[in-house]
Amino acid sequence: MTLFEIVGNYTRFFFDSNKPLIYKSLAQIEEKLPSDVFLEPTVNKS
Repeated sequence: MTLFEIVGNYTRFFFDSNKPLIYKSLAQIEEKLPSDVFLEPTVNKS
């Protein structure tokens, strides 16, 4: 898995050759991810 993309109320996962669209918010998905492996990026809005 290389990337998550928010698409409305869905989250798209990017794997090597697949891009499934899951009907869950990123917040719901983040709760299940191991924090020692996945990092939450920060957004600089300046």
